[in-house]
Amino acid sequence: MAELCSLSTLLFWAGIIASASSSSPPRTATNATVATSTASSSPPRISTSPTVATSSDVSPPRMTTYPIVATSTASLPRTTTNATVATLSDSSPSSMAPNATVVSPSVNSTAMSATRAPPASTSNETSLTPTPPSNSSDSQASPTGTTVTATTEATETTPEPPKCSYTVTPIEFGLQINVMNSPPGDYNISITEGGRRVIEERVDSTQHNIQRLKPCTEYEHQVLYNYGNKAIKCTSTGNKTKTKEMSETDITGQSSINGHICYQSQWNISSLKLPPNITSVNKSSSDSNTLCVQTNDICSDYEITFTSETCVNTSFDITKNIIVDLYNLTEIQQNPSTGLPAVIQPTLPTIKECKNITVYYTCSEKDKPGQTNKPLSELDPFRNYSCTGLIFINNIPTVYTTPPVHLNTDCDLTINLENKKTNTSIKLSWKTTSQKCNGVLHNFSYDCSCDKKGITGIPKPQSDGGTCDFTGLEAFTDYTCGVQPKYNSKTVSKKREVPLRTAPGEPDGSPKVTVTVPENNVIKVECHHEGKIRGPIEKRRFIARLHPGGENKPQNDTDCKFEFKDLSYSTAYRVEVTVFNGYFESQPGRGTADTRYNDKAVIGFLIFLISAALLLAACVCYRKLRKRRSDEDENVASEAIYMNTRPPGWRQKEAQ
Repeated sequence: MAELCSLSTLLFWAGIIASASSSSPPRTATNATVATSTASSSPPRISTSPTVATSSDVSPPRMTTYPIVATSTASLPRTTTNATVATLSDSSPSSMAPNATVVSPSVNSTAMSATRAPPASTSNETSLTPTPPSNSSDSQASPTGTTVTATTEATETTPEPPKCSYTVTPIEFGLQINVMNSPPGDYNISITEGGRRVIEERVDSTQHNIQRLKPCTEYEHQVLYNYGNKAIKCTSTGNKTKTKEMSETDITGQSSINGHICYQSQWNISSLKLPPNITSVNKSSSDSNTLCVQTNDICSDYEITFTSETCVNTSFDITKNIIVDLYNLTEIQQNPSTGLPAVIQPTLPTIKECKNITVYYTCSEKDKPGQTNKPLSELDPFRNYSCTGLIFINNIPTVYTTPPVHLNTDCDLTINLENKKTNTSIKLSWKTTSQKCNGVLHNFSYDCSCDKKGITGIPKPQSDGGTCDFTGLEAFTDYTCGVQPKYNSKTVSKKREVPLRTAPGEPDGSPKVTVTVPENNVIKVECHHEGKIRGPIEKRRFIARLHPGGENKPQNDTDCKFEFKDLSYSTAYRVEVTVFNGYFESQPGRGTADTRYNDKAVIGFLIFLISAALLLAACVCYRKLRKRRSDEDENVASEAIYMNTRPPGWRQKEAQ
C-alpha cells in the first residue's frame, strides 16, 4: 500500500510539471507513455517525446522532476506508435484511484501517412514534450479514468517510369528522329552501320536530324530516354531504316592547288567509286564529305564519272573547268603605282594552256581592316592600302588570290594662289598641279575660307583649280585665306593658306573736337580719334578747316592740336577736323566758337574821344580867352585915342 501511494504521488507531481512546461515544448519524440492529472476541464496534451532507456546507467534528465519511464534500449525507427495514455480523475494526488494503470506503448512499424517522423535520439536523455489537443475524438482525454489510443499509418509508392516511342524518316543527307509519347528531356541516339556504331549523340529535343550519312544505306538506330539514373529504351516499329539516293546536284567540285580537284557533298561520299585511272588523294580519312583526286590537266574541262557502292546502278558525270596548279602564286610579280589613278600590274608566268588570265584587285585601308574592300578605281588619295588580287580565267573567277601588296596613293598637290583685293573684298584664285595624280585632278573639290572666324566663299571649280570671292570684309585688315582640297567629300592633304590684307579705306568714325578761345581773336582746337585708321599709321594726318574763311590747318603730328589767330572780332566760327590716312579722310568732327570784341580798339577810341573832347574844350577856352583879350584891346585903344596914348602892346604889333 505504501508503494502504491508513493507511485501515485510521483505521477501527480509529474502531471503538474508537464502542465507547467507546456508553453515551451522540448524535442518531439515518437514513443512516450505519460500519466497526467485532469484537474482542469480541458483535456491534457499528449506528449510524443521519445523515452529511451538502456540497461546501462541512465544519465539524469534535464529536469529532476521529469517522470522516469522505462522503455526498450533499442533505438526507435522512423515509425509512429500506438500511444496509450492513462488519465487521472479530478481528485487530488492523495485520493488517486488505486486501480489507475500505466500502459507501456506498443511500437507499430507502419510508416506515417503524411510525414516521416525524425529519427529517434540515440542519447540516454529522457524528454517529455506536451502537444496541443487534437480536435479528433480519438485524441480527447476522458474526464474519467479512461485509456485513449492514437494510431497513424502511412504507405509510400514509387511512380511508374514514362514510356516513349520514336519514328525514323529518311531526309536529304540522312535521317530524322522524332520522339513521341515522352516529355522533353535528354536522349541518347546511336546509329549503327553493319554492326559498327558510326554516330552517337546526346540531344535535348524530341526531333533531331542525323546528316552526313551514306546514301542508299541501311542503318540501325536506337533511342534511350534518360530518366533520373535510369535509361529507358524507346520503342519503334523497326530498328533499321534506309537513306535516300544521291543525285548529281548533291556534289560540287572545287579546284585547288598542287594538282588536286576536290568534290564535296553533304552526303558521306567516301563510298563513291572512281575510274581506274583516277587516284584519290584524300587529305584526311575523317573528312568523309570531301573526295579529292589528282590531275595534270591545266586550264581545261575535266570530266569524271562517279559510281556508288551503296546505290545500285547509280552513276553520274561531273564536268568542271580545271585551273589547278596554275603556278606558284609567290612567283607573281606585282608592280603597284603611287598616286592616282591606282594601278597594279601583275606579271604572270606564261602557260600556253591558260589564256586570258586577268587579276581583279580589291583594297582596304591598312589601319581599317574591317572596311569594305574597294576596287582600284575607287581609292582615295593620301591613303595606305593593302590590296589582294583575285585571278580570273576567261572572265570566270577562280579561288586563287595573289599575295597582299602595299599601295600608297599620296598625291604631290601644288596649289598656286593669286588674289585681287579691294578695301572690302578679296578674290582668291588657284591652280593645282601634280605629277602623281594629274589624271584625277578634276575629281578634287575645294573649300575656301578667310580668317579663323570661318569666313567662307563659294568656290567656282575649274578642271585644275578654281576661284573664290570673299566680300563684306573690313578695310586695311589682315586675313589668312586658304584652300582646302577634298576628294569624295573627304578632306585630303594640307590646307594651302596665304596671309592677305585688304586695301586702305575710310577711317572709322570722326574725331571728337574741342574748341576754345584763349584770346579775343584766337581760336584753339584739340581733337581725339578712337576709331581705326584703315590705312598706314605712319601716314596719318589731321586736317582742320575754319568756316567762314576756309582756312586749312594740316597737322603732321600724331597729336591733334590747332590754333587760328588774327581772326575777326566778335565773329561766330565753325571748325571741322578730319583724320587722313594717306588715302582717305574720315568723317569730320565739328566744333564752334565766337571771337570776342576788340578791346584795344575800344580803348584807343575812348582815348581819341577824350583827346578830342579835351582839344575841343581847349579851343573853346582859347577862343573865349582871345575874344576877351581882343575886347580888352579894343577898349584900351578907344581909351588911348581918347587919351591920345598908345595902347598896350603897340610895339609888338608894329614890329609885326
